[in-house]
Amino acid sequence: VDILPVADFQWDLSKFPWPWEDESVDEIVMMHVLEHLIYTYDTMSEIRRILKPGGKFWGQVPFANSYSAISHPQHYRLFTEQSFPMLANHTGFELIKSELHVDPVDNWKFKLRNMIPRCIRYALRGTVGSMFDNVNFELRKPTN
Repeated sequence: VDILPVADFQWDLSKFPWPWEDESVDEIVMMHVLEHLIYTYDTMSEIRRILKPGGKFWGQVPFANSYSAISHPQHYRLFTEQSFPMLANHTGFELIKSELHVDPVDNWKFKLRNMIPRCIRYALRGTVGSMFDNVNFELRKPTN
């Protein structure tokens, strides 16, 4: 699915309701999509509506303090590893995973950053931009 006619199905995910039936989807993957959608809770409600019980919603968003998160003019939301436990709690999902992720890009900045011990990187995550690149998340719709 994409807003542009480059995918199998064209749809603007900021328009509700989405064109899928209730409980008709097993899995939803959003790789760098959620931060582009202005209505996060409405989006989460639609995802919950169309997922089958036990269905999985997972993906990746830029880490809030990373350069790519704060510099992109089409990002409406910033996310940290603490965002998804709160989103899950407020929207009726089970949290499976929410973790910081570093892309293994082969250049000097990333090599230098990765020389810093992980415990220190975590301690500095709110102060040093681009210490982490992304947040990986996984949520599940409850079966009951």
